[in-house]
Amino acid sequence: ALIVAGVVFMAAVPTVGPGRYAGETLFALLIASAGVLNLVLIAIHVPASGLQRVDGWLSGRLRLAPHHEDPGSWERPFPWVLAFCATLVTAGISLLVFEGIPHIQDAVAYLFQARTYATGQLYLPSPPVPEAFTLTHVVDDSTRWFSKYLPGWPALLSLGVNVGAPWVVNPVIAGLTVLAVHALLRRLYAPWTANISVLLLLASPWFLFMSGSHMAHPATLLWTVLALLAVELERTRRSGAWSAVAGLCMAAVFLTRPLEAFLVGPVVLLWGLLGREPRWQLRSVAAFVTAGIAVSAMIFPFNQALTGNAMLTPFTLWSDLNYGPGVDVLGFGPGVGIRDWPNIDPVPGHGLVDVVLNLNKNMFMTNVELFGWMAGSLLVGLIALFLWRWRGADLMFLALAGSVALGHSVYWFSGGPDLGARYWYTALVPLLLLTVRGIQVLASGRDGAYDRERYRRLCAAIAAAVLCACVTFIPWRAWDKHYRYRDIGSDGALMVTNDAAPGSIVLVRTDRVSDFEAVFNMNPVDFSSEQTMVAHDAGPDTLAALRAAYPEPVSYTHLRAHETKT
Repeated sequence: ALIVAGVVFMAAVPTVGPGRYAGETLFALLIASAGVLNLVLIAIHVPASGLQRVDGWLSGRLRLAPHHEDPGSWERPFPWVLAFCATLVTAGISLLVFEGIPHIQDAVAYLFQARTYATGQLYLPSPPVPEAFTLTHVVDDSTRWFSKYLPGWPALLSLGVNVGAPWVVNPVIAGLTVLAVHALLRRLYAPWTANISVLLLLASPWFLFMSGSHMAHPATLLWTVLALLAVELERTRRSGAWSAVAGLCMAAVFLTRPLEAFLVGPVVLLWGLLGREPRWQLRSVAAFVTAGIAVSAMIFPFNQALTGNAMLTPFTLWSDLNYGPGVDVLGFGPGVGIRDWPNIDPVPGHGLVDVVLNLNKNMFMTNVELFGWMAGSLLVGLIALFLWRWRGADLMFLALAGSVALGHSVYWFSGGPDLGARYWYTALVPLLLLTVRGIQVLASGRDGAYDRERYRRLCAAIAAAVLCACVTFIPWRAWDKHYRYRDIGSDGALMVTNDAAPGSIVLVRTDRVSDFEAVFNMNPVDFSSEQTMVAHDAGPDTLAALRAAYPEPVSYTHLRAHETKT
């Protein structure tokens, strides 16, 4: 009953009204049921002889099943090959689908911040004509100009800026994540569990497209996995060194996405203290806490330098300036939440109704984006959630997923529709493990014993679902949803490059901020008129101010965004 309730709850998102929602839910359940029945038919009718041949061929090369006991010839290079494939595929997505540019306003601000850091500066001086260079998530206090975000991810992104390819940073992180996930799961479970989990990771559209973006979530996931891996390495050394590394990784999470650190950090520490033997000693705990606090304390001089108050973050300053104090905050109450975004925050304030609605949105998006399966990506995981006997490291991963999912309920914003349930991205590894455990549940007979034949048939069905997603869902996402996402493409940059004279100012005339933000990061960091610059033509006053700040012989060229889209 709980599994069915979960499937119904995440089938659709309430939009226009109860009738529309009921119709969409029924239609979605009909489609998912057809997908489930197709997979059942595949599992039943795939020839046993073919399954045995494939199983025998794999058993000597790679362990992918509980009955694969001996190491195969592919075992050692396997994670490295998958890591290389992950980097290659996500780099292709970053270049061919996202065209190497940020498409989300957060990512535009991240890149601006990274370009600032690449010059060795923490902030830039306020631009000569602020209204011509306005960005959504950037603060201009008339003297300093800086992004509202913490420095963790922009500092990493600046490494790509320094080599002229910021788009490559997340694909490299994707490859490192595959290696880290495999190393962690190999230490906690049988080799077959680690191998099948990273195969599912590489088949995840959520992982692939997030890793092709300019967003901070892939870095947060990598730091979290590395922290858990360091916890396990500390069990063997017990010197405090690896627990200090875990603390540093948690500090990196905090300096990237601070709420994630508060949700994930306690789970990591408790796993070291209460997890499998040998458990952490006081020395390990002290090293973890000391390293984490020492590096996280960088936030105070960072705040002081940007906001003038060590306790006031740029994020809070930006929110207070744009929407008023006490609005964009953690917690509950009638005044919490930005009323300018009713499409993603439909109910005023933040209370129980908002918690349920946000949970529904994130479950719906995860069910779609995790694997792109027609039957639903979370169905197998839901089966494991309620039917698997949870113990050991499974409990730790379950706690991690629960902390991320429930912990974000204290924030009014669900994370929005961009790139899936991005606020839940840190729970990706637990979701992979849930899927593996669900396969094990379904592969067990009525007496709970492992059934080799049933496992083979289930794997055949899962392989069919993955194959279908690779030839339908992933291309659909690549060439429809994410290509020119938010109507942002590289054509504006090409027109600026091809049509503007060196040293001129290109004025983007548009009512949409995203049109200007698509080309904003073409500007030189020092805003020197000796190089081509891009400004937002916000009206006659803006143009007059620009001409006063950048007088002749600077030439001005107009670029009308929507007239050039085709």
